[in-house]
Amino acid sequence: MITVREPIPSNRITTQKNVDKQHYSEDVFSLLVENVKDYAIFMIDLGGFITSWNKGAEKIKGYVPAEIIGKHISVFYVKKDIDQGIPSHNLQKAAAEGRFENEDWRVRKDGSLFWANVVFTALYNSDGSLKGFAKVTRDITEHKKAEDRVLYLANLLEKTSDAFFSYNADFCLLSWNKAAEVIFGYKAEEALSKNVSEILRPEIDEASKLEIRKELAEKNFWTGEPVYRRKDGSPAPVHISITVTRNEANEIDEYVCICRDITLKKKAEENARRMQDEIDRLNHEKLTYSLKEVADYKYALDRSSIVAITDQKGVINYVNQNFCVISKYSRDELIGQDHRIINSGYHPKEFIRNLWVTIANGKVGKGELKNKAKDGTVYWVDTTIIPFLDKTGKPYQYVAIRADITARKEAEEKLEIERQQYAKLFHETPSCFGILKGPSHIFTMANPLCLKLTGGKDIIGKPIREAVPELQGQGFFELLDSVYATGKSFSGTDILVKVDLNNDGVMSDVYVDFLYQAYRNGEGNIEGIFFFANEVTEKVQAVKKIENSEKKFRAIIENNYDAISLRDEKTNIIYQSPALERILGYTFEELQQQQLTNVIHPEDIPAVINRTLEALNNPGKPFFGIHRALHKNGHYVWLEGSVTNLLADENVKAMVSNFRDITKRKNAEDALQLLNEELEQRVASRTQQLEIANMGLESFSYSVSHDLRTPLRGIHGFSKILQEDYGHLLDDEGTRVLNRIISSAGSMGQLIDDLLTFSRMGRREIAGDSLNMQSIAESCLNELIHGTPAVNCVCEVNELKPCTGDLGMIKQVWFNLLGNAIKYSAKDQAPHIIIGSIEKDQENVYFVKDNGVGFDMQYAHKLFGVFQRLHSNEEFEGTGVGLALVKLIINKHHGEVWAESEPGKGATFYFSLPKRALV
Repeated sequence: MITVREPIPSNRITTQKNVDKQHYSEDVFSLLVENVKDYAIFMIDLGGFITSWNKGAEKIKGYVPAEIIGKHISVFYVKKDIDQGIPSHNLQKAAAEGRFENEDWRVRKDGSLFWANVVFTALYNSDGSLKGFAKVTRDITEHKKAEDRVLYLANLLEKTSDAFFSYNADFCLLSWNKAAEVIFGYKAEEALSKNVSEILRPEIDEASKLEIRKELAEKNFWTGEPVYRRKDGSPAPVHISITVTRNEANEIDEYVCICRDITLKKKAEENARRMQDEIDRLNHEKLTYSLKEVADYKYALDRSSIVAITDQKGVINYVNQNFCVISKYSRDELIGQDHRIINSGYHPKEFIRNLWVTIANGKVGKGELKNKAKDGTVYWVDTTIIPFLDKTGKPYQYVAIRADITARKEAEEKLEIERQQYAKLFHETPSCFGILKGPSHIFTMANPLCLKLTGGKDIIGKPIREAVPELQGQGFFELLDSVYATGKSFSGTDILVKVDLNNDGVMSDVYVDFLYQAYRNGEGNIEGIFFFANEVTEKVQAVKKIENSEKKFRAIIENNYDAISLRDEKTNIIYQSPALERILGYTFEELQQQQLTNVIHPEDIPAVINRTLEALNNPGKPFFGIHRALHKNGHYVWLEGSVTNLLADENVKAMVSNFRDITKRKNAEDALQLLNEELEQRVASRTQQLEIANMGLESFSYSVSHDLRTPLRGIHGFSKILQEDYGHLLDDEGTRVLNRIISSAGSMGQLIDDLLTFSRMGRREIAGDSLNMQSIAESCLNELIHGTPAVNCVCEVNELKPCTGDLGMIKQVWFNLLGNAIKYSAKDQAPHIIIGSIEKDQENVYFVKDNGVGFDMQYAHKLFGVFQRLHSNEEFEGTGVGLALVKLIINKHHGEVWAESEPGKGATFYFSLPKRALV
């Protein structure tokens, strides 16, 4: 029975002020406890009945306060504990010792069980008498499951009959189970931390070692049957499987080995080999051998092994009783059948093919095979196939000696599944975790993420102060000492840790959430500490980045040349940037007293209102405009900007206006407008002057044409009369001179016509017609050839791309270029003219090529000038205007004209026209 102590003397009663302070502290503490959700914290009276209930208790146990307050704490215990009086016992322990902590199963409201960490704390009155108890419960079910899983795997590895051991990338042994002790003779304490080669002393040559390491590096797995040495020096043949585990950087982390003692199997194989050697020797020496001895070998094999004999094609002609038992076929069902009757289909075709190639070449084949029995079940056999050879060295039959290894393979498969699950849990968990053992906190386990956070250093087996010395002075060592001494867990959130991540002496800032939890042995004594940690550096940095970003953007806004203002839905200003006061002169307080329309130019008020209404009706869309605003000093300022409705944006909740002062730009635009108007007047005046000058030039051209043609026609006419009426009276020199007068008069007439055409072309507006260049060129060519009957040339017209231009002008270009080609190639024995085009990105290039006299390219710059000729009139007639006219027309079409030639090798004239329509 719990008694209440006598009241304390009056001289120990505190002052009223201290009492009030205590009540305040208790109220704050109660509020804190009430809102904790991850721990069940409640009060219990002396009789074990619940008197308070927090949020965490409601979350973990499922009861709301009205359901549980006043109930006895036994409702949380399983029936077995209630029958044994555990609830009362726990309270008695807490009353006697002041505090009691244990871990056990507890019951929720819905009847489900959870593994709980429970702490009872005795509470006392101010006079020292027991007042009741505080109980703190934490759900650690998941932790319990993980702990049980680790223990299960550890027990499984210890109980297996196969040797299990592992070593790191430096070949230092990390684990060594009981079976390894039995097979190799070394105790765990003798083997651990030693070099694996020094312990096992493998009988493997260097070349084989390199092959094994290469296969492990490439495939992360190797299996074979090496021979090691036991502690006593005797050979230990084993079948071993080595699996490589890697860290996140894909570097080798650990080699995990499972091996089985195959001494008996090797002896059986040796016996079989000796038997084969003996048979070969007897056959070679053509000696008779003892049937009894063979029968004895057969008897021994039949008693100890599964034996079958097939011919060279694989047809079964003998099986022993052991074969029938394991395959579940009778001997009659097997004899005469193909050996594939027991094929399970498990092995790849390449595996089976390689085995057959080996024995077909007279070599002994070995392997572990998965076969299928008659009833569909499968079994594993360790198989040795011995070929019997005829005199030519070819196999005539095969003897297969097998040993049942089904149990071993099933155990290996189960162990491999367990190992993979454990490895997956160990390597892929997103948290850093491990175990620190003893008061010096020695690392006994650490997952890859933990190793990464400690810079990839070799920390296993080392005290934390030695393994991670950079933690000194950061408070973590003291926390670990406290948890180990008291058993009280500790957790932290967003804690800054300075660690050597790259093992280069450079400290890095890492933020973590972590938990230190003591673990106890079967006797309840603390053995070490489980630690769990999650790196939250990115989260912490993101929060800081957001804070910095907010500061940065505020600084940008505060120092921006453009003004920003925020107004509510009633256009009341709620924020303005400093630039607004610089532009308009108003302080924020002054603008708060102004209506928006009071600072807008009266002529611009309708546009501003319309823009504001459009923004209100179209949230998120900016509306741009220009208006004038009244400066505090009384003058108007031109503003350009936008207004956007962000009232619905939770982060803004305002109408956002962005604008800048464009008064100087508007003044410049007005001045530019005035200048443009003056320029337009000047251009109109100059255009009128040019039109008057062109009219005068046209009149002059007509006058020149008329005044020159009249005397030329007289000269030409009188000369023809003189030739016709008095030609017979003239001697040869008189006839020559008269012909020269007639010819010169004709040339002068042609020159006048060409000059007038050249003049008209310069003033003529071009039309933008769609031109069929193929048709135009062929038409001009036919007209020229038919008009010159003496011409007998070959003309090759290739595809000509269509273009846009003035039909009359472009036709004149073709006439002039084709006429020149015919004229300058007429003296060749086989005149040949080629016409074609080349299509480019922005233009089409056309060309006319001849095999005439050609010209020297150093004079090419004279080709397209008026009156510029490279040949005399006696050689080739002409006025020197034709090519100048071609250049004028092509230039008016925004194209180019050029030529390429060599003397005596003809010439090629090119002109280009743009693809786009002429404007």
